[in-house]
Amino acid sequence: MPLKNPNGNIGGRNQAFILERVIDMTRLLNYKQSLVIIAAIILIVGSALYTPYKGTASFATVTLTKYLGYHPFFSPPTPEEVCDAINFLGIVSAQKPQFYYAEVISSRVFIQISAISLVAFGLVLLFSDKKE
Repeated sequence: MPLKNPNGNIGGRNQAFILERVIDMTRLLNYKQSLVIIAAIILIVGSALYTPYKGTASFATVTLTKYLGYHPFFSPPTPEEVCDAINFLGIVSAQKPQFYYAEVISSRVFIQISAISLVAFGLVLLFSDKKE
């Protein structure tokens, strides 16, 4: 027996309604446009889950920042990786940083997602059916 939601709707009916709406919206697109939208969604999700990081280490006299590359969002670079990247810049390895951390380069993620969206929008317009 399906459980009722607090608002009185039966559990699976809302999901079925949403799926029907999505199917109705895809009928407005042709096959190529649908492929472009699916590819764009996959790329945007990939960009959000596999993000660029930069590492920062602060020593007594200087604060250094270095690009650490792309890492999974839920598994950022470890402090040891940050220290190794900064030590690669020539800092004496015996000197211990006061603090070090890794952070997502959010501006780059925003630019990536914006570029994917704009290209997808352009391709959807390009692949639209020509009306006579």
